[in-house]
Amino acid sequence: MRWRLSYFLAVLFAALLMTADARAVLNEDHVVHTLLGTIRGVPLTFQNERVSAFLGVPYARPPVGVRRFAKPEMVQPWSGESDQESTFS
Repeated sequence: MRWRLSYFLAVLFAALLMTADARAVLNEDHVVHTLLGTIRGVPLTFQNERVSAFLGVPYARPPVGVRRFAKPEMVQPWSGESDQESTFS
């Protein structure tokens, strides 16, 4: 019985990996195209590995004014390319 559960979890994990969201694609220019817009990251080295860092990416509208204690609201899509060397304003 235990091996069946392990087998099931392995198959489930493999299926999740195969169906992962591939809409965000990274290229050598450190650019990601998302449903909300295009983001340019910066290349960094972390633990001897080359990575792309995307700093200041908004995940929700700022909680100011009447939204101070409300549920988070999704950000609006942006046009053009957002440069992540600086933060969003």
